[in-house]
Amino acid sequence: MSGIDFQPCFNPPHRGSRLDRDVLLGPSCSVGTDALLSGCVLGRGCHVGAGASVRNSVLMDGVRVGANCHVLGSVLGPGAELGDGCSVPARCLLGPGVRLLRERTKLEEGTRC
Repeated sequence: MSGIDFQPCFNPPHRGSRLDRDVLLGPSCSVGTDALLSGCVLGRGCHVGAGASVRNSVLMDGVRVGANCHVLGSVLGPGAELGDGCSVPARCLLGPGVRLLRERTKLEEGTRC
């Protein structure tokens, strides 16, 4: 992700979303209504859906997190995609292009895929 001009984000991109001061967003990111981001870095072109929470995680370029997902303390590789309601607990690593599209998929802590 070198060469990306990350900027701290102080204003929520959508009404009702919450972005803490320790969030860095790359260019062209979108954050849905009622989403919560804390202690995370989002690369270029990431999308976090409505009602989702991303905490203490890194989302590489082009990651898509569906509505009502929960990501905690993990790394999602470039182009990874989570369907609505998925849960990614601590210490997970999703490689480039991994797609978990079945609704409400719940990974085990420390999963590598």
